Amino acid sequence: MDYKNLYTEQAQQIFKGMNIKPGYRGFVSFSKTIIQNENKFFKIFLGPKIIEQGNLDYYNKNYSSVDEGIQDAIKIINSIDNCITDYEYKPNYYLYLEQQKIDTYYRLHSKELINQFNNIEDYVVYYRDNIKRRYANLRHLVFNDYHQGNIMIDEDLNWTNIDHDGAIRYGINTPRAIEINLIKRRLGTQGRLVDYDSNYLQDIWENK
Repeated sequence: MDYKNLYTEQAQQIFKGMNIKPGYRGFVSFSKTIIQNENKFFKIFLGPKIIEQGNLDYYNKNYSSVDEGIQDAIKIINSIDNCITDYEYKPNYYLYLEQQKIDTYYRLHSKELINQFNNIEDYVVYYRDNIKRRYANLRHLVFNDYHQGNIMIDEDLNWTNIDHDGAIRYGINTPRAIEINLIKRRLGTQGRLVDYDSNYLQDIWENK
């Protein structure tokens, strides 16, 4: 099935013309449809402002078009995770992402994953170093939504992120220190990390 045309052009135009007040981070609401088959995920975003203004400005300034900026963003993302296989963008109300489906062996912050390490300190260092390495490779893009559902971890403890639309749509050129500090502050709120004092986990992050 051609999921790019799941919504008719008439339906797309209705979403494009909606008058929705900005919400969190200044975003307007949008429709997000996720479909999966045996091999792939298909994500469709519809709404009047899919990409936030800061990203639009960056793409327009540094590329010949927003579409070219998105192409480069996907190239950067695939240099890390190599999972986006197709996309389509219509300014600024439609974004389609086709992604390779990846099975997970471990869930992030799960007991099974944490038990692969000698102690919780080694696990937090592993988590921190993976995030910092990924940020170094993301260049001007930003992605801070590192939680259990987005990260596929294989038997060798390697990561693949499967949720990339945020890096394309918002936060471009946000200082790394701000984003990494936000992730650090979430320690102790997710998975089995809730079993540990968050201040203790943040101390490991900062000092080990």
